[in-house]
Amino acid sequence: MIELACPRCRIANPEVARFCRRCGLALVRGPDGSLLGPGQIRHPQPLPAPPGFQCFDDTPDLFFSTKSAWGGQALSDTEPQLIAAFNAGYPLVDVIILIRGHGPAGEAAFCIPHAVERWGRGQTVTLEVPSWELPDEPHKLTLALDSAEFDTET
Repeated sequence: MIELACPRCRIANPEVARFCRRCGLALVRGPDGSLLGPGQIRHPQPLPAPPGFQCFDDTPDLFFSTKSAWGGQALSDTEPQLIAAFNAGYPLVDVIILIRGHGPAGEAAFCIPHAVERWGRGQTVTLEVPSWELPDEPHKLTLALDSAEFDTET
């Protein structure tokens, strides 16, 4: 019998298991048949996102909002962008967030990775993107989870 390793606690589970027998995590398979991992599995009781926040790309429990680092909307392209990212789901560690800028036609303008060591459930982390890191003023910003691990210490 083939066994599945839980992506959170790493214990072996029978291939037909729907939930981990140790930690209770839903063992959800993606379109390719592999188990979904951190950031891809919706928490059974996600926290509500703060008002004005929008969802990360392809990540159900992570949300973000943007503004000028000096408050409000940016008045010029020399102001840093401040991004508040909120975790409504499982606590995560060793997180890499991709900040993507898109042009007027939706084309990719830039992609900047940001590392977050520990991101707890209900926690908002702040990411600042200096204006000199932005090749062009983006028409639209999106965030995506590049990689993460479940925080097994919480």
